[in-house]
Amino acid sequence: MTMHQEKVKLLIVDDDPGFTRILQHLILKGMEKINCEFDTSSAFSEAVSKLQNNFYDICLLDYRINNARGIELLSILRAEGISTPVIF
Repeated sequence: MTMHQEKVKLLIVDDDPGFTRILQHLILKGMEKINCEFDTSSAFSEAVSKLQNNFYDICLLDYRINNARGIELLSILRAEGISTPVIF
């Protein structure tokens, strides 16, 4: 008997590509038994678009993205009814 394991979809929003890669590595290493799929965004507008058009189980959001703040992104999402859990 095989067990079907659902994929956990994560969006990482950070404008530092090196940090994004490290974060992906740490998550994969710490969650070896969980099937994770990552999507990344390094820009505010791209992150908004991805969250509007895709389902994510969780969003890891940098507090500062380029010249914007992550809390502004969260406000936009909540105003549009997008309830993806967010961790800063």
